[in-house]
Amino acid sequence: MPINLVRAARGAVLLAVRGSGGVAAAALRRRTVRRLRLIFIAGPLVALAVLFMISATAQLPVIVADGAVAWMFGSQDRQGAAATQPCAAPPPILAAALPAADDTDVGAAPVNTWPATGLDEHGRPTPEAMTVIDTIPTGASADTAQGWVLFRLGHPSDPGTADFGSFAATFDEVRRHLSAGASPLDVVATMDPFADYAPYLLLAQTNTYRLMVQGGVTHTAQQRDNLVEALGFTCEGGRAESGGRVKSP
Repeated sequence: MPINLVRAARGAVLLAVRGSGGVAAAALRRRTVRRLRLIFIAGPLVALAVLFMISATAQLPVIVADGAVAWMFGSQDRQGAAATQPCAAPPPILAAALPAADDTDVGAAPVNTWPATGLDEHGRPTPEAMTVIDTIPTGASADTAQGWVLFRLGHPSDPGTADFGSFAATFDEVRRHLSAGASPLDVVATMDPFADYAPYLLLAQTNTYRLMVQGGVTHTAQQRDNLVEALGFTCEGGRAESGGRVKSP
């Protein structure tokens, strides 16, 4: 074969190879552009979805707290419908009537029971409980206000706790001997570890949160966050009684 023909064939092969490489490169560039377009379009949508989920998760405890307050204090929604109970029912701890001394019948009927003092059969505050709540002065500490409701309703016949100011002084004194993270429940349980505070925990927490929202008590942002978290824990039914105490979150 003449040399010129060989050179021409070789040149044609090289041109074909270079041409195919150019086509492949162009195809690769087109795929890259399409992928970048998808990233630019889908990226912001994914980011918005993530932000939405984070926001919804952060707002859930507050929604639970608002719902608990609405149910506990008989509020209504914008349509006028009565609020529904968003929390686990308070523990059914009842005071039992003592049987007569001569009642020794084996088949005697069970003794009568009634709700704990200050709560109705649904666990909502009675007028007596609202009287206790109404004695909380404007500007009181949020933790002291919560402890007051717990301790006062747990000691309805104790004249030594009938005055909010005297209770607040004792509460502050006891708290000074506890750790910095002690909750109001920890303080009142230290004041009297044998009292039963479980029935009043949901009421005390919802009332304190209600007063926080209304500006009726002093509190820090951390105290509010702690209360919202504790209220959510109580609403989930995460209570464990032990010697009159209730498990704190």
